[in-house]
Amino acid sequence: MASGRGWWTKRQLYAVLAVLPALALSACSSEGVDTDGPATAQESVITSDAVDSTRIEVSETEFAINVPNSRLTPGTYTFVVENSGSVSHDLVILGPGVESQRTSRIESGGSSELTVNLEPGSYTLWCSVGNHRELGMSTEIAVS
Repeated sequence: MASGRGWWTKRQLYAVLAVLPALALSACSSEGVDTDGPATAQESVITSDAVDSTRIEVSETEFAINVPNSRLTPGTYTFVVENSGSVSHDLVILGPGVESQRTSRIESGGSSELTVNLEPGSYTLWCSVGNHRELGMSTEIAVS
């Protein structure tokens, strides 16, 4: 039995040694990786210029708030909110340094803008019309 156990140990060692060079080569390869292309939603971070506000296009429907990116850098942002739904909505933002700022009520097909200075932290965006928040019209963004 002892010789069989040693054989398995050597076999396992050979298997590992055979795989390691392939793993090392695949880790060094850049083939198939688009480093010049657009970043995915998980990778991209919207940055804001300290002088001018950056515009963030937000779409509201029944019953969802669609923000193009949930990761931002600190700065001043203008949220341009378009109501693509069939009933009225609004947008409320609450987070560090922002005490429940909101747009006016936006009728179907209309839009409104809200400019806020975002500090590092988590912010909640929601629709305060009726029970829209409870129906799913709420999202979060992170600023870092």
